[in-house]
Amino acid sequence: MLLRRISVVSLLMVSLGSAVAIAQPNPQSSPQPGTTNQRAPRQMNRGWGALMQQLNLSTEQIKQLSGIRQQYQGQISQKQKDLREAKSKLTVSMVGTANDSTIRDQFTPVLRLEQEIAQLQFDNLLAMRKVLTPEQRSKFAELMQQQRGKMSWNRLGNSTQQQR
Repeated sequence: MLLRRISVVSLLMVSLGSAVAIAQPNPQSSPQPGTTNQRAPRQMNRGWGALMQQLNLSTEQIKQLSGIRQQYQGQISQKQKDLREAKSKLTVSMVGTANDSTIRDQFTPVLRLEQEIAQLQFDNLLAMRKVLTPEQRSKFAELMQQQRGKMSWNRLGNSTQQQR
């Protein structure tokens, strides 16, 4: 029975650790619009500016999109900070001697915050979509797909380096 408990706790810790590692932003990757990154503002704006350039936006569109981005950025940043704290608290409980009920209670805010962040990011994209022309939307989707591909390769590269 003790071996079974140890196995279950170990499996949960590995699963939670993997989820936390995947959720951590990769400092080598470019930020996605609507998300935060720990980089200096100038570096963040470089990625944002490059995206704006590739979409061939008008001055008015740039103003509108910057306003939208700024509106959601603060909300998303705060939720991400809260999520990191909730995950940290959950990890401490998982490693410690907390009972199942306490751990479940601490897992609920993690799920809620992840959902709230996803909702804010989605709302941000919907607001941005209204500003873009159909051609710009297609190009934006293409650029975001490329960005996701780069991020997965960066994570894969980092995880294989960490295993060495």
